[in-house]
Amino acid sequence: MNIRFLSCCAALLLASIMTQSTLSAKTVVAISEMSASPDFSAEQQIISDVMQAELSMSDNITLVDRKQIKDALKEVQLGEQGMVSPESAKQLGKIVGAKYFCWGKLSKSGDKNMVIVKIIDVETTVTKLAYAQMQDKNDAVEAGKALAANLEKLILNFNADKEKEAKALADEKVKKEIPADLKRPVVTVIIPEMHVRQAMLIDPAGETEIVKKLIDNKFKVIDSEYTVMMRNDPANAPGIFRDKKTATDFAAKKGADILIYGEAISELGATVGEFKGCRARLEIKAIRTSDGEIILSDSAYAGDTDLSEAVAGKKAIQKAAQKLADTFLLQLAQKWNGK
Repeated sequence: MNIRFLSCCAALLLASIMTQSTLSAKTVVAISEMSASPDFSAEQQIISDVMQAELSMSDNITLVDRKQIKDALKEVQLGEQGMVSPESAKQLGKIVGAKYFCWGKLSKSGDKNMVIVKIIDVETTVTKLAYAQMQDKNDAVEAGKALAANLEKLILNFNADKEKEAKALADEKVKKEIPADLKRPVVTVIIPEMHVRQAMLIDPAGETEIVKKLIDNKFKVIDSEYTVMMRNDPANAPGIFRDKKTATDFAAKKGADILIYGEAISELGATVGEFKGCRARLEIKAIRTSDGEIILSDSAYAGDTDLSEAVAGKKAIQKAAQKLADTFLLQLAQKWNGK
């Protein structure tokens, strides 16, 4: 009896694990309501319903509940505007937990009735199009089915491309790993930053990201205390940190072999609806504190979005630091070891 009971439990557990595995393998997709002119309102609803019904039966896709999508659109105040851009779709997708965000339009082009749906990769904002032709208003069901098939095919292609890119990035990261036998210098980091139209922000996102990467790569990092000193002694601290020579002397007194010194700047770019887009530039130098020689220098640009302009600027600076860090730190370790 006990053996049979345990066997049943084991079978149920295995089935549950397999079910969860299957669900986790599905791609989560959010599809917003399709727009159409008043003449096509009935057909628009049919196409949308058929498309979602077809996709809901897919072995590859899980659809986000429509109410969740409406709540997300309302949250970012884009619902009434009827405007979804690649950048806003990125935010919306994150809110509802989707990998792809889709929205479409039914319209007449010449003598053809076309349904076009945009598919946006939430992570990269890369956009692709799926479409279906409706010969007449009686073809709405078939158009919905064709659109669902095209959408699924594009999403599978998206996933395949992302897998290839992820493998390439993983291979590239391995190439940038610092060998364990290379000696690491003791480092301190000072990267003041500012956002155009605002006063200097004493909240160094770029510096924080570089320090994180240093620690991850087994460097000993000495806190520059830049943030604390700028807040507690705003009259004198800028004189230390805004000049390369005084900053290098300051780092040497703290026991650092290398000062990673630079600056970061962000600025408002495109704005879509409530979303603010910012671009950022980060430049850094590795300075040997014993003699003040610059042994390495590099820079990077990046962009990001957020509902807050200040946060979008910070995210853009952080992303620029991420782009720089791996190669910069590998080159720093190599130069420190005379390679």
